Formats: sequence, structure tokens, C-alpha cells
Amino acid sequence: MCHLPGEGGFSALAEAVLTPRELQVLWHVAQGSTYARTARCMGISVHTVDAYLRRIRSKLGVATRAEMIRLAVAPGESAVGGGVGGGDGAPDGTSGGITDGEVEGAAGGIADGAGA
Repeated sequence: MCHLPGEGGFSALAEAVLTPRELQVLWHVAQGSTYARTARCMGISVHTVDAYLRRIRSKLGVATRAEMIRLAVAPGESAVGGGVGGGDGAPDGTSGGITDGEVEGAAGGIADGAGA
């Protein structure tokens, strides 16, 4: 079962520069969903999820998923937790998920692996 994003929870910057569809992809990733799970839930391909994430990082001016989520989540909100990830992964073979520690700024964050 796919969960749908609720209203709000994103920073003013994210809501100003990202499209509703980009916010939806970002919500799934922030929840720890894999690329494949996000793709299934949204009815798009894994490659399209990757393209959305590259575009989101570009619009926000960040290089890593951890930075992207940290910048996009509104202060006082927690987009991470209650993950919806499955066992399938990102195009680079990783899980595509992110942990609380990585969002909190673990050394270097994590790279997307797909041309980050």
C-alpha cells in the first residue's frame, strides 16, 4: 500500500521552487522510500524518479540527498520516519533510503550515486 503525502511539512523555499509533483517525489524519499517503491506509488518509472531527484537537487542548489531533505523540510517538522521502503533499490543498486542520522548531517551525507 502506498501512502500519500500530507499537506505542508516543507520549507517555504521548497514550496516556492518545486512543483507539486516534485514535492510528492521528495516526500516519498524523505520517508525512506526506495526509488522503486516511489515509482510504483506514483505510477512512474525508476528512471523518472531519479530525474526528478536530480532536478530537485539542482533547483535547491544541493549535491546530496541529505542536504536536499534538510533544506526542504520545514523547521520543526520531521519528514523522516515511518518509512515506506521495500526491499528494492535505487538504480545504482543501493537501497535509495536515508536514515535520521544522515539527515542530521552525518559526515559528508550520502550521494545519490546517479550523477550527483
